[in-house]
Amino acid sequence: MRKRTLLGNLALAGSAAMFLSGCAAVKASVPNDVLETNPVDHPVRALTDFSEGLTCMGRVLSSDKVEPVYVALTEIPDRSESSGSAGYGAKEMIVSAMSRLSQENGLVRLVAYDRTTPTVVALHNSHPNKKNLRVPDFFIRGAITQIDSSPYSKQNGSSASLGTGIMQRLLGVGVSNSNSVTMKSVTLDLNVGLISTYQILPGVSSSNTLAVVKEGNSTELTISFDKIGGIYSVNENKADALSGALRSLVEVGIIELFGKLYNADYSTCLAQLDRTNPLRMAARDKYDDLSDAGRLEYVLSHMRAKGYVRNKGAAIVDGAANIALRDSIAAYRVRNDLFPSAAVDFRMFEKMYLQSQPGAEAAMPGEGVGPIKRWLHADGAP
Repeated sequence: MRKRTLLGNLALAGSAAMFLSGCAAVKASVPNDVLETNPVDHPVRALTDFSEGLTCMGRVLSSDKVEPVYVALTEIPDRSESSGSAGYGAKEMIVSAMSRLSQENGLVRLVAYDRTTPTVVALHNSHPNKKNLRVPDFFIRGAITQIDSSPYSKQNGSSASLGTGIMQRLLGVGVSNSNSVTMKSVTLDLNVGLISTYQILPGVSSSNTLAVVKEGNSTELTISFDKIGGIYSVNENKADALSGALRSLVEVGIIELFGKLYNADYSTCLAQLDRTNPLRMAARDKYDDLSDAGRLEYVLSHMRAKGYVRNKGAAIVDGAANIALRDSIAAYRVRNDLFPSAAVDFRMFEKMYLQSQPGAEAAMPGEGVGPIKRWLHADGAP
Protein backbone atom coordinates (compact mmCIF):
# COMPACT_ATOMS: atom_id res chain seq x y z
CA MET A 1 0.00 0.00 0.00
CA ARG A 2 2.80 2.36 0.94
CA LYS A 3 4.65 1.48 -2.26
CA ARG A 4 1.51 2.27 -4.27
CA THR A 5 1.20 5.64 -2.53
CA LEU A 6 4.83 6.45 -3.28
CA LEU A 7 4.38 5.55 -6.91
CA GLY A 8 1.22 7.66 -7.04
CA ASN A 9 3.03 10.68 -5.60
CA LEU A 10 5.85 10.23 -8.07
CA ALA A 11 3.33 10.11 -10.90
CA LEU A 12 1.68 13.27 -9.65
CA ALA A 13 5.05 14.97 -9.32
CA GLY A 14 5.94 13.92 -12.85
CA SER A 15 2.61 15.24 -14.15
CA ALA A 16 3.10 18.57 -12.40
CA ALA A 17 6.67 18.82 -13.69
CA MET A 18 5.51 18.15 -17.24
CA PHE A 19 2.75 20.75 -16.85
CA LEU A 20 5.16 23.43 -15.65
CA SER A 21 7.87 22.59 -18.20
CA GLY A 22 5.27 22.74 -20.96
CA CYS A 23 4.16 26.16 -19.78
CA ALA A 24 7.76 27.35 -19.59
CA ALA A 25 8.28 26.27 -23.18
CA VAL A 26 5.80 28.97 -24.29
CA LYS A 27 8.36 31.71 -24.85
CA ALA A 28 7.33 35.34 -24.46
CA SER A 29 7.88 37.24 -27.72
CA VAL A 30 6.92 40.57 -29.27
CA PRO A 31 3.97 40.31 -31.72
CA ASN A 32 4.64 41.13 -35.37
CA ASP A 33 2.27 44.12 -35.41
CA VAL A 34 4.24 45.71 -32.57
CA LEU A 35 7.57 45.02 -34.31
CA GLU A 36 6.28 46.80 -37.41
CA THR A 37 6.26 50.15 -35.62
CA ASN A 38 9.06 49.33 -33.17
CA PRO A 39 11.58 47.26 -35.14
CA VAL A 40 14.71 45.98 -33.44
CA ASP A 41 16.85 45.46 -36.55
CA HIS A 42 16.62 48.87 -38.25
CA PRO A 43 15.47 52.41 -37.41
CA VAL A 44 12.21 53.79 -38.79
CA ARG A 45 11.10 57.32 -39.56
CA ALA A 46 9.04 59.02 -36.85
CA LEU A 47 5.96 59.28 -39.06
CA THR A 48 2.26 59.37 -38.23
CA ASP A 49 -0.92 58.70 -40.15
CA PHE A 50 -0.89 62.38 -41.14
CA SER A 51 2.70 62.70 -42.39
CA GLU A 52 1.58 62.18 -45.99
CA GLY A 53 -0.77 65.13 -45.54
CA LEU A 54 2.21 67.45 -45.17
CA THR A 55 3.58 66.36 -48.55
CA CYS A 56 0.09 66.75 -50.00
CA MET A 57 -0.16 70.28 -48.57
CA GLY A 58 3.17 71.14 -50.17
CA ARG A 59 1.74 70.09 -53.55
CA VAL A 60 -1.36 72.22 -52.95
CA LEU A 61 0.75 75.30 -52.30
CA SER A 62 3.01 74.57 -55.28
CA SER A 63 0.01 74.31 -57.61
CA ASP A 64 -1.17 77.72 -56.38
CA LYS A 65 2.24 79.30 -57.20
CA VAL A 66 2.23 81.13 -53.87
CA GLU A 67 5.04 83.30 -52.54
CA PRO A 68 7.37 82.00 -49.78
CA VAL A 69 6.78 83.17 -46.23
CA TYR A 70 9.28 83.40 -43.38
CA VAL A 71 8.16 82.10 -40.01
CA ALA A 72 9.57 82.18 -36.49
CA LEU A 73 8.61 79.65 -33.85
CA THR A 74 8.25 80.20 -30.12
CA GLU A 75 8.53 77.52 -27.46
CA ILE A 76 5.59 75.11 -27.24
CA PRO A 77 5.24 74.45 -23.50
CA ASP A 78 3.07 71.91 -21.72
CA ARG A 79 0.45 74.01 -19.93
CA SER A 80 -1.81 71.13 -19.01
CA GLU A 81 -2.61 69.96 -15.51
CA SER A 82 -0.38 66.93 -16.17
CA SER A 83 2.62 68.96 -17.29
CA GLY A 84 5.25 66.81 -18.96
CA SER A 85 3.06 63.78 -19.62
CA ALA A 86 3.24 64.27 -23.39
CA GLY A 87 6.93 65.08 -23.43
CA TYR A 88 8.69 68.32 -24.22
CA GLY A 89 9.50 67.85 -27.90
CA ALA A 90 6.58 69.72 -29.50
CA LYS A 91 8.73 72.55 -30.87
CA GLU A 92 11.13 70.19 -32.64
CA MET A 93 8.18 68.19 -33.96
CA ILE A 94 6.86 71.41 -35.53
CA VAL A 95 10.29 72.11 -37.07
CA SER A 96 10.27 68.62 -38.63
CA ALA A 97 6.69 69.02 -39.86
CA MET A 98 7.42 72.39 -41.49
CA SER A 99 10.51 70.95 -43.14
CA ARG A 100 8.45 68.11 -44.59
CA LEU A 101 5.76 70.54 -45.75
CA SER A 102 8.21 72.65 -47.75
CA GLN A 103 10.88 70.14 -48.72
CA GLU A 104 9.90 70.20 -52.40
CA ASN A 105 9.10 73.89 -52.84
CA GLY A 106 10.73 75.90 -50.03
CA LEU A 107 7.54 77.93 -49.59
CA VAL A 108 7.65 77.98 -45.79
CA ARG A 109 11.03 79.05 -44.40
CA LEU A 110 11.61 78.71 -40.70
CA VAL A 111 13.80 81.33 -39.05
CA ALA A 112 15.27 79.70 -35.95
CA TYR A 113 15.18 81.86 -32.86
CA ASP A 114 15.67 80.65 -29.29
CA ARG A 115 17.88 81.31 -26.27
CA THR A 116 21.02 80.53 -28.28
CA THR A 117 20.18 83.15 -30.91
CA PRO A 118 22.22 86.05 -29.37
CA THR A 119 25.38 84.04 -30.01
CA VAL A 120 24.32 83.46 -33.59
CA VAL A 121 23.46 87.16 -34.01
CA ALA A 122 26.88 88.19 -32.67
CA LEU A 123 28.50 85.91 -35.21
CA HIS A 124 26.23 87.28 -37.91
CA ASN A 125 27.11 90.91 -37.12
CA SER A 126 30.74 90.16 -37.82
CA HIS A 127 29.91 88.68 -41.21
CA PRO A 128 30.31 90.93 -44.28
CA ASN A 129 26.97 89.72 -45.76
CA LYS A 130 24.80 90.44 -42.74
CA LYS A 131 22.33 92.31 -44.98
CA ASN A 132 21.08 88.87 -46.06
CA LEU A 133 19.41 88.36 -42.67
CA ARG A 134 15.70 87.96 -43.34
CA VAL A 135 13.26 89.10 -40.67
CA PRO A 136 10.34 86.65 -40.40
CA ASP A 137 6.85 87.63 -41.56
CA PHE A 138 4.90 85.48 -39.10
CA PHE A 139 5.37 83.64 -35.84
CA ILE A 140 3.73 80.50 -34.51
CA ARG A 141 2.90 80.18 -30.85
CA GLY A 142 1.01 77.50 -28.97
CA ALA A 143 0.97 75.03 -26.11
CA ILE A 144 -0.18 71.63 -24.99
CA THR A 145 -3.30 72.84 -23.25
CA GLN A 146 -5.03 69.70 -22.00
CA ILE A 147 -4.08 66.19 -20.99
CA ASP A 148 -6.87 63.95 -19.79
CA SER A 149 -5.27 61.00 -18.07
CA SER A 150 -8.43 58.91 -17.96
CA PRO A 151 -11.41 59.96 -20.08
CA TYR A 152 -12.43 56.31 -20.12
CA SER A 153 -11.32 53.09 -18.48
CA LYS A 154 -12.83 49.66 -18.10
CA GLN A 155 -11.78 46.38 -16.53
CA ASN A 156 -13.54 43.03 -16.50
CA GLY A 157 -12.64 39.48 -15.61
CA SER A 158 -13.93 35.96 -15.25
CA SER A 159 -12.88 32.75 -13.51
CA ALA A 160 -13.90 29.11 -13.30
CA SER A 161 -12.82 26.31 -11.00
CA LEU A 162 -13.34 22.57 -10.52
CA GLY A 163 -13.22 21.04 -7.07
CA THR A 164 -12.36 17.61 -5.69
CA GLY A 165 -13.75 14.38 -7.01
CA ILE A 166 -12.87 14.91 -10.64
CA MET A 167 -9.70 12.83 -10.42
CA GLN A 168 -8.06 10.92 -7.62
CA ARG A 169 -5.90 13.26 -5.46
CA LEU A 170 -6.92 16.26 -7.58
CA LEU A 171 -7.90 19.08 -5.28
CA GLY A 172 -8.83 21.66 -7.88
CA VAL A 173 -8.32 23.34 -11.25
CA GLY A 174 -8.89 27.04 -11.79
CA VAL A 175 -8.83 29.36 -14.78
CA SER A 176 -9.12 33.13 -14.58
CA ASN A 177 -8.92 35.94 -17.11
CA SER A 178 -9.04 39.71 -16.82
CA ASN A 179 -8.60 42.52 -19.33
CA SER A 180 -8.56 46.27 -19.14
CA VAL A 181 -8.57 49.31 -21.39
CA THR A 182 -7.58 52.86 -20.49
CA MET A 183 -7.59 56.00 -22.63
CA LYS A 184 -5.47 59.14 -22.43
CA SER A 185 -5.93 62.25 -24.55
CA VAL A 186 -3.85 65.32 -25.36
CA THR A 187 -4.87 68.69 -26.83
CA LEU A 188 -2.63 71.05 -28.80
CA ASP A 189 -3.46 74.69 -29.58
CA LEU A 190 -1.49 76.60 -32.25
CA ASN A 191 -1.91 80.14 -33.58
CA VAL A 192 -0.19 82.36 -36.13
CA GLY A 193 0.72 86.00 -35.49
CA LEU A 194 2.19 88.86 -37.50
CA ILE A 195 5.76 89.81 -36.58
CA SER A 196 5.32 93.49 -37.49
CA THR A 197 2.50 94.01 -34.99
CA TYR A 198 2.72 90.98 -32.68
CA GLN A 199 -0.99 90.51 -33.39
CA ILE A 200 -2.54 87.05 -33.61
CA LEU A 201 -4.28 86.53 -36.95
CA PRO A 202 -7.99 85.79 -36.42
CA GLY A 203 -9.06 82.38 -37.63
CA VAL A 204 -5.53 81.16 -38.46
CA SER A 205 -5.46 78.63 -35.66
CA SER A 206 -5.59 74.92 -34.88
CA SER A 207 -7.01 73.27 -31.77
CA ASN A 208 -7.35 69.48 -31.78
CA THR A 209 -7.51 66.56 -29.36
CA LEU A 210 -6.29 63.00 -29.95
CA ALA A 211 -6.44 59.97 -27.67
CA VAL A 212 -4.28 56.88 -27.21
CA VAL A 213 -5.30 53.56 -25.71
CA LYS A 214 -3.58 51.21 -23.27
CA GLU A 215 -4.77 47.60 -23.27
CA GLY A 216 -3.96 44.87 -20.78
CA ASN A 217 -4.79 41.18 -20.66
CA SER A 218 -4.02 38.60 -17.98
CA THR A 219 -4.71 34.85 -17.93
CA GLU A 220 -3.91 32.41 -15.13
CA LEU A 221 -4.25 28.63 -14.89
CA THR A 222 -3.82 26.78 -11.59
CA ILE A 223 -3.85 23.07 -10.84
CA SER A 224 -3.35 21.44 -7.46
CA PHE A 225 -3.14 17.91 -6.08
CA ASP A 226 -3.07 16.99 -2.43
CA LYS A 227 0.66 17.72 -2.12
CA ILE A 228 1.65 19.32 -5.44
CA GLY A 229 0.43 22.37 -7.34
CA GLY A 230 1.29 24.55 -10.29
CA ILE A 231 0.42 28.00 -11.62
CA TYR A 232 0.78 29.28 -15.19
CA SER A 233 0.13 32.94 -15.93
CA VAL A 234 0.36 35.25 -18.95
CA ASN A 235 0.22 39.05 -18.82
CA GLU A 236 0.24 41.23 -21.93
CA ASN A 237 0.08 45.02 -22.20
CA LYS A 238 0.01 47.27 -25.26
CA ALA A 239 0.07 51.06 -25.14
CA ASP A 240 0.67 53.95 -27.52
CA ALA A 241 2.76 56.85 -26.23
CA LEU A 242 1.03 60.15 -25.63
CA SER A 243 3.95 61.87 -27.37
CA GLY A 244 3.02 59.92 -30.52
CA ALA A 245 -0.45 61.47 -30.41
CA LEU A 246 1.21 64.86 -29.94
CA ARG A 247 3.24 64.38 -33.13
CA SER A 248 0.02 63.62 -35.02
CA LEU A 249 -1.58 66.79 -33.64
CA VAL A 250 1.49 68.81 -34.66
CA GLU A 251 1.31 67.57 -38.25
CA VAL A 252 -2.43 68.18 -38.50
CA GLY A 253 -1.93 71.62 -36.94
CA ILE A 254 0.73 72.67 -39.45
CA ILE A 255 -1.49 71.57 -42.35
CA GLU A 256 -4.37 73.57 -40.92
CA LEU A 257 -2.34 76.70 -40.13
CA PHE A 258 -0.78 77.07 -43.55
CA GLY A 259 -3.95 76.01 -45.32
CA LYS A 260 -5.77 78.86 -43.56
CA LEU A 261 -2.88 81.30 -43.92
CA TYR A 262 -2.73 80.75 -47.69
CA ASN A 263 -6.49 80.26 -48.01
CA ALA A 264 -5.71 76.95 -49.72
CA ASP A 265 -7.95 73.89 -49.90
CA TYR A 266 -6.30 71.59 -47.37
CA SER A 267 -9.32 69.36 -46.69
CA THR A 268 -8.28 66.79 -49.29
CA CYS A 269 -4.90 66.42 -47.58
CA LEU A 270 -6.60 65.30 -44.36
CA ALA A 271 -9.77 63.54 -45.49
CA GLN A 272 -8.05 60.44 -46.88
CA LEU A 273 -5.47 59.90 -44.15
CA ASP A 274 -7.33 58.33 -41.24
CA ARG A 275 -7.17 54.59 -40.69
CA THR A 276 -10.80 54.10 -41.71
CA ASN A 277 -9.95 55.02 -45.31
CA PRO A 278 -11.08 51.95 -47.34
CA LEU A 279 -7.88 52.01 -49.42
CA ARG A 280 -5.69 51.94 -46.33
CA MET A 281 -7.79 49.14 -44.85
CA ALA A 282 -7.48 47.21 -48.13
CA ALA A 283 -3.70 47.68 -48.03
CA ARG A 284 -3.62 46.29 -44.50
CA ASP A 285 -5.70 43.25 -45.49
CA LYS A 286 -3.55 42.56 -48.54
CA TYR A 287 -0.33 42.89 -46.53
CA ASP A 288 -1.60 40.47 -43.87
CA ASP A 289 -2.79 37.94 -46.45
CA LEU A 290 0.54 37.76 -48.31
CA SER A 291 3.52 35.71 -47.21
CA ASP A 292 6.96 37.32 -46.96
CA ALA A 293 7.76 36.02 -50.44
CA GLY A 294 4.41 37.31 -51.74
CA ARG A 295 5.12 40.78 -50.36
CA LEU A 296 8.48 40.78 -52.11
CA GLU A 297 6.79 39.80 -55.39
CA TYR A 298 4.36 42.70 -54.99
CA VAL A 299 7.18 45.13 -54.18
CA LEU A 300 9.30 44.03 -57.14
CA SER A 301 6.31 44.29 -59.51
CA HIS A 302 5.45 47.78 -58.29
CA MET A 303 9.01 49.06 -58.54
CA ARG A 304 9.36 47.73 -62.07
CA ALA A 305 6.09 49.41 -63.09
CA LYS A 306 7.14 52.75 -61.56
CA GLY A 307 10.76 52.63 -62.73
CA TYR A 308 12.33 52.22 -59.30
CA VAL A 309 14.44 49.15 -60.14
CA ARG A 310 18.04 50.34 -60.35
CA ASN A 311 19.55 47.09 -61.59
CA LYS A 312 18.06 44.66 -64.10
CA GLY A 313 19.49 41.84 -61.98
CA ALA A 314 17.06 42.63 -59.13
CA ALA A 315 15.27 39.38 -58.33
CA ILE A 316 13.85 37.15 -55.64
CA VAL A 317 16.04 34.12 -54.95
CA ASP A 318 14.76 31.32 -52.73
CA GLY A 319 12.06 33.61 -51.34
CA ALA A 320 14.48 36.41 -50.43
CA ALA A 321 15.63 39.61 -52.15
CA ASN A 322 19.04 39.41 -53.79
CA ILE A 323 21.59 42.21 -53.37
CA ALA A 324 20.37 44.13 -56.43
CA LEU A 325 16.77 44.05 -55.24
CA ARG A 326 17.76 45.06 -51.71
CA ASP A 327 19.61 48.03 -53.22
CA SER A 328 16.51 49.04 -55.19
CA ILE A 329 14.28 48.74 -52.13
CA ALA A 330 16.61 50.96 -50.12
CA ALA A 331 16.64 53.53 -52.95
CA TYR A 332 12.84 53.52 -53.11
CA ARG A 333 12.63 54.09 -49.37
CA VAL A 334 14.99 57.07 -49.58
CA ARG A 335 12.94 58.69 -52.37
CA ASN A 336 9.76 58.18 -50.35
CA ASP A 337 11.09 59.53 -47.04
CA LEU A 338 11.41 56.15 -45.34
CA PHE A 339 14.49 54.94 -43.51
CA PRO A 340 16.94 53.58 -46.15
CA SER A 341 16.98 49.90 -45.26
CA ALA A 342 16.10 46.85 -47.34
CA ALA A 343 13.17 45.98 -45.08
CA VAL A 344 9.71 45.45 -46.57
CA ASP A 345 7.45 46.71 -43.79
CA PHE A 346 3.81 47.72 -43.82
CA ARG A 347 4.44 51.46 -44.14
CA MET A 348 6.41 50.88 -47.35
CA PHE A 349 3.85 48.36 -48.63
CA GLU A 350 0.98 50.74 -47.90
CA LYS A 351 2.72 53.58 -49.71
CA MET A 352 3.19 51.38 -52.79
CA TYR A 353 -0.41 50.22 -52.64
CA LEU A 354 -1.74 53.78 -52.51
CA GLN A 355 0.65 54.89 -55.29
CA SER A 356 -0.77 52.17 -57.52
CA GLN A 357 -4.31 53.58 -57.29
CA PRO A 358 -5.69 55.59 -60.25
CA GLY A 359 -4.94 59.31 -59.94
CA ALA A 360 -2.49 58.87 -57.10
CA GLU A 361 0.27 60.80 -58.87
CA ALA A 362 -1.88 63.84 -59.66
CA ALA A 363 -1.19 67.08 -57.82
CA MET A 364 -3.87 68.18 -55.40
CA PRO A 365 -5.94 71.20 -56.49
CA GLY A 366 -5.71 74.54 -54.72
CA GLU A 367 -8.00 77.55 -54.40
CA GLY A 368 -5.81 80.65 -54.54
CA VAL A 369 -3.56 82.55 -52.17
CA GLY A 370 -6.19 84.76 -50.55
CA PRO A 371 -5.09 86.50 -47.39
CA ILE A 372 -1.27 86.21 -47.46
CA LYS A 373 -0.66 89.62 -49.08
CA ARG A 374 -3.48 91.17 -47.06
CA TRP A 375 -1.85 90.03 -43.81
CA LEU A 376 1.60 91.17 -44.87
CA HIS A 377 0.52 94.65 -45.97
CA ALA A 378 -1.83 95.44 -43.11
CA ASP A 379 -1.09 97.95 -40.37
CA GLY A 380 2.13 99.18 -41.91
CA ALA A 381 3.66 95.74 -42.34
CA PRO A 382 6.49 95.47 -44.87
